[in-house]
Amino acid sequence: MHEFRLDGPLSPPNLATL
Repeated sequence: MHEFRLDGPLSPPNLATL
């Protein structure tokens, strides 16, 4: 899963993508 959302870049699930 590689999702890049500006809705919540600091979200726990998004931290893995960063």
